[in-house]
Amino acid sequence: MSSEYKKAESKKKYRQRQEQRLAEQSQIIREQAERISQLEKQNLQLKENHENMRVVTWGKKENSSKANNYGAQFCTGEYLLLLSNDTEVITPDWIQEMIMLAQREDVGAVGAMLYYSDDTIRHAGVCLGMGEVAGDFFQHVEKDNTGYMGRLLYAQNVSSVAASCMLLRRDVWEKLGGLNKSWSAPFNGTDLCLRIRQAGYLIAWTPFAKLYQSDSTVLESCTPPQKNQKRLEREVLRFKTQWAKELEAGDPYYNPNFALDRSDFYIKPDLQRHDAR
Repeated sequence: MSSEYKKAESKKKYRQRQEQRLAEQSQIIREQAERISQLEKQNLQLKENHENMRVVTWGKKENSSKANNYGAQFCTGEYLLLLSNDTEVITPDWIQEMIMLAQREDVGAVGAMLYYSDDTIRHAGVCLGMGEVAGDFFQHVEKDNTGYMGRLLYAQNVSSVAASCMLLRRDVWEKLGGLNKSWSAPFNGTDLCLRIRQAGYLIAWTPFAKLYQSDSTVLESCTPPQKNQKRLEREVLRFKTQWAKELEAGDPYYNPNFALDRSDFYIKPDLQRHDAR
């Protein structure tokens, strides 16, 4: 095989890879534009149907931390609700259930139960150290499952809750300075919760506020998959460095005898073998 033929084949494969990348990015851009168009229509409906509703637009292609901090500047109420634009409410009194806990002076933030569209659990509180850094309890467990020792049936303290549905008092938000703008999802919420706990507050999660949430958000989905993966790897390393002491200590709300590579409170295999002997 001649060197000229090899060069031609190499150039051909390079063009094909470039065309594939461009096609993937174009698809992402089209999907992004469609979602933004739907959001604009929803915003108009909100203005028409609710006189006390104010809609402000974040027009920059930056992370959700900056977008939430920007929106918070326009809020005048006693409480702030961080809510992703891909959520759908299930329980009508969900905000009341969250405020019930958020009004306590010792509570800094409150999270909700989030489900995937297939009625399996997406978020039931975050465990520090699970899945290498921080993971959601009971991921993909069936909706009707009561959880280990009934944990899915009652409100409880956790290390962190998702920023996709988090309620805080204004005084706590202002004291902590909001979300750290250098973090994007999914670490921005965990970083905020850990800082809230450092300030002496508790983080609460309630199963009585239920919502659906899809697999991605508009603000974070505009980045091509390969760039998302690289960003995630960088932020995992950064999180391990910044919160090394807390990760080393382990999650105070999770028994150290449970495995960290599973989210269903499964006893570590080595402990099971030890018991068998």
